[in-house]
Amino acid sequence: MERLGVKVPEGQKEKLEEIADEGGYPNRSELVREMIRDLIKQNQMTEERANKLKEKVRHVKQGEMSVDDLKKHEEFLDELGEA
Repeated sequence: MERLGVKVPEGQKEKLEEIADEGGYPNRSELVREMIRDLIKQNQMTEERANKLKEKVRHVKQGEMSVDDLKKHEEFLDELGEA
């Protein structure tokens, strides 16, 4: 595992310690590692959604899907919380 040094203002350091304690993390480092994993996962999901949307737009351009169908698909994903 690589070491990553990060400087943060004292108030943020104290807040991280508080969140780590309340969240049952053994230390700040574990909290930060989880935050990084979550951010990476969120980014990957955003990229996957963008790729799916590009694919749907390609279907619209090729006449395989209507714009209304695309809108309905996006509304359905929004309702599922996948937006």
